[in-house]
Formats: sequence, C-alpha cells, structure tokens
Amino acid sequence: MDPTITTPYGYVPTLWFAIVFDLSIVLSIASLIPLLYKRNIALCILAIAGLVFQFVGHTGMAVSAQLPASIPPWIVQRLAFALGKLSARVVVMYAYYACFSRISDIKSSRRVYNFHVIIYGFWISAFIARFVGISLEIAALLTDVSSAVSTIVSVASSGVLVATTLGFSMLLVWVITKSRKDVPWHQLTWMLVYYVILQTVPFFILTQDIFDFVAALVSYRNEMVELLCDMGMTKMILVMLASQAYEIAQAWEEKRPKYIEKLEMRVKEIIALWKEGKGV
Repeated sequence: MDPTITTPYGYVPTLWFAIVFDLSIVLSIASLIPLLYKRNIALCILAIAGLVFQFVGHTGMAVSAQLPASIPPWIVQRLAFALGKLSARVVVMYAYYACFSRISDIKSSRRVYNFHVIIYGFWISAFIARFVGISLEIAALLTDVSSAVSTIVSVASSGVLVATTLGFSMLLVWVITKSRKDVPWHQLTWMLVYYVILQTVPFFILTQDIFDFVAALVSYRNEMVELLCDMGMTKMILVMLASQAYEIAQAWEEKRPKYIEKLEMRVKEIIALWKEGKGV
C-alpha cells in the first residue's frame, strides 16, 4: 500500500495490527463472559459493551487498510473508538463508586459523594462535547465546512477531561490517605492486584486525555502512538476493572488455590526474615 496516499487518518492503517487487536478483543470478551455468571454482572456487561465498540473500531481500520481513501470506515472507527472510551469511563465510574462505597469512613462522607457526582458530570459533559466535535469533523471532511470549529470543540472537551481526571486522581489519593489504616492498599495480600489496578487506572485515563488534547492541536498522526494511547489503554482499562472487580478479588481472597496460599505465606516469611535481619 502506498504510504503517501492521503487518508482521513493521516496515515494508512496497518492491516495485521487491526487483525491482531480484533483477535485479542475476542479473547478478552471470551474471558469476561464466564464472570457474568459468577460475580458483578453489570460491570462485566459494561466492559464487554466497550470491548465490542473497540472490535468495531479495529474492524473499520482493517477495512481502511484495504480502502485507505474510503470515508465510511473512518467514520465507523472514529465513532466506535469514542464510544469505547465513553464505555471505559462509565466502567471507571461504576468500579470506583463501588470501591469507595465499601469504605465505611468514605461512605459516610457527603463531600466525597458530591465530588464524585461533579467529576462524573464533567466527564459525561466533556464526552458529549467530544461527539459534537467528531460530528463537526465528519461534516468538515464531507463538505466545505471549516474544521476550525471542530478543533476548538475538541480542544475544549479534551481540556475539561484532563482537568477533571486530575481532580479524580486527587480524590483517589485523598481516599487512600483517609482509609489507609483500614484498607490494605499496599499490603501483600491476594487483593493487592485489585488495589494496584485501582491506583494505576487514573494514570492510563490521564495519559489518554493528554494525548487527545495534544492530538486536537497538532495535525501529525502516528499509528503506533494512537494504538497505544487511544485504543490499547481503553482495552486495558476495560479488562482490568472487569476481571479484577471487588467481588472477584474478594472471592479469590477467601478461596484461592492451596499452592497460591502456600506461596503467599512463603513470600511473607521471607519478607519478615529480611526485615528482622535489617532490624526494621
């Protein structure tokens, strides 16, 4: 495929990238479906919906790899990936609200609840503005309408997302600080993976929001960067939060395999011996 062909993407999508991502999404959905019958059904349904949007987006890119100048596949992937990111943000809302509501000191705090509502309200409002920007972008591509307005809307919505995600990250830090005596955020238990994921996801969200803000300002596009920051991180957020929901992590805490339990105890013994040798 001639890389000099002008496309709506700014590059010609790579076919095998799209195929590999589609296959990985199918495997991810297959791994999440069994969880529907065990624990948090609503969370898994939301995550699977987001993965389906991702699948549609990568399929659109696969078509564009063969028809790089075709507009409909580009429109499909543009909307599908935006819907996938919105689904991921809804999953984040659901998962973190469930987490915070289980912490007694936080659950009784009206200020935390109000801050929650404000953050999620800004997120949803920014995504509505983003869809308006995408619509204007499509209109500018199909007609002679100037793309300046869509750029302004995209920059504004991305700026709101960056600021709101920073606020969300600060809320999480405050919750961790407030509940560190009661919640094993950094202790070596089987639920450590769950707590690490909760602390990692805001970094992914912030990276995505900053990427969107920069992408709205510059015309240069790079497929690998977009696959990592725009599409790959969305998939990671959906899979991590759905596969490590509180209920699932708690179930593993109560009924984990014997060999895992023995390994965990051995690691704790080694750490205790090391601390004893260091005089900690």
